Amino acid sequence: MKKKILVVVGIILLSAVFLTGVFAAGFYTHGKMLEIRAKNVPSLDLLKEAISEIKQNYVKDVSDSELIRGAIKGAAESLGDPYTRYLNGEEAEILNEEMHGEFDGIGAYLGLKDDKLTVISPIEGAPAEKAGIKAGDLIIKIDEKLTDGMSLEEAVSLIKGERGTKVVLTIIRKGIDGPIVFEVVREKIFIPNVISKILDKDIGYVRLHIFNDRIGEDLDSALKKLKNENAKGIILDLRNNPGGVLDGAINVASKFIESGVVVTVKDKNGNIESCKTKGTADSTIPLVILVNEGSASASEIVAGAIQDHGRGVLVGCQTFGKASVQSVIKLSDGSRLVITTAHYFTPNGRDIHEEGIKPDFIVEIDEESETEEDSQLEKAKSILRELLKKKEAA
Repeated sequence: MKKKILVVVGIILLSAVFLTGVFAAGFYTHGKMLEIRAKNVPSLDLLKEAISEIKQNYVKDVSDSELIRGAIKGAAESLGDPYTRYLNGEEAEILNEEMHGEFDGIGAYLGLKDDKLTVISPIEGAPAEKAGIKAGDLIIKIDEKLTDGMSLEEAVSLIKGERGTKVVLTIIRKGIDGPIVFEVVREKIFIPNVISKILDKDIGYVRLHIFNDRIGEDLDSALKKLKNENAKGIILDLRNNPGGVLDGAINVASKFIESGVVVTVKDKNGNIESCKTKGTADSTIPLVILVNEGSASASEIVAGAIQDHGRGVLVGCQTFGKASVQSVIKLSDGSRLVITTAHYFTPNGRDIHEEGIKPDFIVEIDEESETEEDSQLEKAKSILRELLKKKEAA
């Protein structure tokens, strides 16, 4: 069974090559030098041969399952793609928990950017945000373990833990000299799909936290409720939203774009699939979308579609820049392979991978400001007011 996902949140067969030139004695096992054979075209027979040699000669007993799972991890790691990985049963359960929105931890989505463990976004109100951790922070150490070369799954498993326990994160932050140390107490994390409310009597505000299978239905309910409360325009907040399932992005875009392509998906064979709206849109209500550096993947699909169709205005900061689609494949033992199977493009054909989407209005957050005013939200409200005036004048 395959499910296409776009979430940024997230493994390695370690191999070592020993040069024998400086070792006069060579390599011995039971008094016999091992012959290292090189083959021009590796095959599965070579893998079987290597596993057999390890089982016979390694200093400790090792099971077939350990070696096979290690080989699968190594195969995924060899691709050099941080989003293609092998998940054992425990790691697969972590992914499942995240997509269902409830787990014990600090409440932050992580990703690998330029091979560095990066905070994509802290969850609003969760321990990570309360401690002061921010989107874009680089985690260089978890407790006493350095993260250099660490897989996403290993990092997640180290940071998660029973509620009430502590984890110490050492972070590098742009603009700050030297590392910052945060001690965070783990809590039960619950992630609501949608938060909605009325601002200034007639502006509907909707915040999406993650794109899962329920997001379309939950957003629909929120929009209906806001209309009943006299919302004349909508601010859709995708800041610090790390993504989720592809269908979720299409369902959300379909609430605002009446017809046309939401995203184009292209696989390695050049096959192109155009994912179109589902015909459930209110294409008349004025719309402003908030994005920032923590808006990734499925969030970028929605933002890119809205921008390309001229359906709304984007406000905030440049987005994260992840434009690849992963399929989650369940293996026979319950483990999972998460494989990058395609890349996506906006309706106008823009490739935003590692570039992100540039908002129509760039508004940076002043971290040193003494006020708690959300300058991005205030700009969004101002723009929406102008859109409402134009609609009334028409």
